[in-house]
Amino acid sequence: MTASVFFLAVGSGASVVGGMLSYLASRHQRLLVARPAAGPCLTGAAVATCVALGCLLQVRGPATAVFMVVLLLMAVWSIVPAMVAFLMQREGRR
Repeated sequence: MTASVFFLAVGSGASVVGGMLSYLASRHQRLLVARPAAGPCLTGAAVATCVALGCLLQVRGPATAVFMVVLLLMAVWSIVPAMVAFLMQREGRR
């Protein structure tokens, strides 16, 4: 595995982790029954997003790296709530 593939994989994974942690910090999240503390979730999200940006900056230009991180964050913030709502509707939970 080349270094560029490694940095792309770690950067993408860290972006998704950052998006999930920031989603879990929301008052309106439905993924977990009890909402975790917002402070540690947001701190972890910030660290994961910075790691993602640092990794992607190793293999892409600044504008492309920022675009990739933001795109993955928006994808997580869009797909996860819709997926959770769909699964909750199938189970009959509100």
